Amino acid sequence: MTPIKVFGVVVRSVGLVLLVYSVWYLLYGAATILGMEGTQHDWRVAYFVSGGLFLSLSLYLLRGARHLVRFCYSEENS
Repeated sequence: MTPIKVFGVVVRSVGLVLLVYSVWYLLYGAATILGMEGTQHDWRVAYFVSGGLFLSLSLYLLRGARHLVRFCYSEENS
């Protein structure tokens, strides 16, 4: 594998971890709305905002993050 393809796999792996993390945040935010025990109701908005941001970033990384890969491996570095 070429270094650019290895970097692409690493970027997608980070995106997968962020996807799991964002789903956890969104589910925990839903649990606060439902009033489940052990949840902190004061942080309800923060769970949804951070979950949404992590979700959008993870989807960008899972799609390959072409801008990031192009920045790290420009034509001058190839």
